[in-house]
Amino acid sequence: MQEHSIIQNLPGPIVILGAGGFIGRHLLAAWQKERPDVYGVGHYANDAPLPPNFLRWDLLLARPSFFTWLTNLRPRVIVNLLSYGNRPEQEERAKIWAINVELLHDLHAWWQQNRTPPPAAHDEKGEQDEQDKKTEKRKNKRKRSSQQEPWDLHLFIQAGSSSEYGLHCENAREDMACLPLSEYGRSKLQAAYLIQDWAWREGFPGIHVRFFSIYGPGEASYRLMPTLLREAAQNNFPPLAPPTISRDFVYIDDLVEALSLMAGQFSPEVQRGQIYNLCSGHATTLEELSTIMHELYPQLPAPTWQAQSPRPWEPQRPWVGNGEKTKAAFNWTATTSIKEGLTKMAAQMTWPTTDNSSSVTPVKRKANDIDLSVVIPLYQDKENIAELRRRLPIVLMGLDLSWEIVLIDDASPEIATWEAVQAWAAAEKRVKGLRLAVNLNSQGAILVGLQHCQGRMAVMMDSDLQDPPELIPALVKAAQEGNEVVYGFCQSRQEGVIMRIARFGFYQLLSFLHGRKYPRAGNFCLFNTNALQAAQKLTSIPFWRTWRMTVGGQQTGVPFVRPPRFAGKSHNHLLSNIRWALLAFISMPNFIAEYILILGTLIIGVITFFHPMVWPIMLLAEFFLAVQYLILRYLATMHERPRPPWPLIDKINLFEN
Repeated sequence: MQEHSIIQNLPGPIVILGAGGFIGRHLLAAWQKERPDVYGVGHYANDAPLPPNFLRWDLLLARPSFFTWLTNLRPRVIVNLLSYGNRPEQEERAKIWAINVELLHDLHAWWQQNRTPPPAAHDEKGEQDEQDKKTEKRKNKRKRSSQQEPWDLHLFIQAGSSSEYGLHCENAREDMACLPLSEYGRSKLQAAYLIQDWAWREGFPGIHVRFFSIYGPGEASYRLMPTLLREAAQNNFPPLAPPTISRDFVYIDDLVEALSLMAGQFSPEVQRGQIYNLCSGHATTLEELSTIMHELYPQLPAPTWQAQSPRPWEPQRPWVGNGEKTKAAFNWTATTSIKEGLTKMAAQMTWPTTDNSSSVTPVKRKANDIDLSVVIPLYQDKENIAELRRRLPIVLMGLDLSWEIVLIDDASPEIATWEAVQAWAAAEKRVKGLRLAVNLNSQGAILVGLQHCQGRMAVMMDSDLQDPPELIPALVKAAQEGNEVVYGFCQSRQEGVIMRIARFGFYQLLSFLHGRKYPRAGNFCLFNTNALQAAQKLTSIPFWRTWRMTVGGQQTGVPFVRPPRFAGKSHNHLLSNIRWALLAFISMPNFIAEYILILGTLIIGVITFFHPMVWPIMLLAEFFLAVQYLILRYLATMHERPRPPWPLIDKINLFEN
């Protein structure tokens, strides 16, 4: 390719910041093939071996040591791909500005401090004293041996985003006014203004490159293209936003070529401070993308179109860039078609291909070959189901796992909850529905859901979204690290002082009575394979918070802040909370029987010690206490006996066991 010789001829060393990300990995790998002095800095979260010259650095925490290293290296080219705020979970405003803007300020200050300024004009007719000349000459002679060669940056490439255009996203040109709609877009636009200001006032050799929708192998799994290919591998088509929504897609190899040409053809006097679009110039709608997917996967079902975009603030007009300025400056245009790019991506995915009916063929999975089940009890939750339907699939599609959602209508008195379940299940076959004939409360409904789920792991969560679906990837990650039970550990929640004290006392007393430490965790948890199989064999309704501690194996918690209920009113009031507490205390009858026997014996012993004359009565009391103990042990045995199957009124999308 043309960029090979260009990269070899660049002044070096070269530093790529953010080299652990999707774009950074590709750029680092391509340039390191051409020369040895290319360094990558950033996070590298996966378990693969680090590339050569890669330095793990958290630039929010270890910035001084980073700049010391940078000063010693004296790079001539820096590509800043560091970015925060473009992923769904990246919502911290302070961190968005710290990484996207404040770090850029620090890099500029480092350049000012370490560059060799251009030589000032010398006035030979000046009236400098001869003695001062001799003194300066002697000083320079002493320093000459320790002075370094003059240094300055040759090029600084700052990664921007098409989000900077915002409302002006149609045929977006670099000279257009920008109206960004997100904090991320505003921070990137601020970075563009800084690059321009420093270039024009101080000669800073920077350019700002606005990336449009870059895709390719190694892209984050929650993104559109990996989701389409992963779902197609299971003969599924994920629900999509309205078909008219469009994006300007650029394949990763085209981006690497563009950045290579920009680096090699950069002319400081002409191009510093400039902004360039990195786009294809073509707006591809989701309807066009669906057609391409069906060309690659003829067996796919028709997509389900949502009534509105998951991000309703987005402008309902074509999102496409104008690449004429970039083409004129560097003679670059994107050449990889979307069909070709998807084919290349699929060829590097890990699933096997067995069928020759399409050019990119998925593996066919068994009906019950499911990695993860999400079990959700429902009770008068029509409004919450709508929000679950919007948020939960997006999270699950970001996992490299097959999944199902099991919804249990716990005998809601109105039909609207079950109708909402039916509507969701009709649109998505991985959504399973169960409608109970009698109310079993949330603990019983969860048990029914676990006994009907097909996954190798199962997450149980409440329907009111106080258990945030966005925490599920963290639960799955902890389970994949070997934990048998992973629970959501509530760091804080919105409640009054009295409830906070009562909740604290409840967990302390529960821990004391059961002889083990109980975390402040609700039903929100993940059962790995062994724990799930044990739960599916239960014949009576447990209290999950105490039962899961008896499973054994390694357990851990994932902290989170419990948000307020999304919609509706909680069905837990003071009396129901007391009932839940009593259920927790008696959920292990053997323990209760033993505590009653021990406590009763101690009381009888104390009374007899201080009043010896009543020992016959105390002996009779001890006899009745022993009888009570035996009765409680018998009841504990009865508690463990099998019960009839739980009565169902209806079910949908369930496989036969």
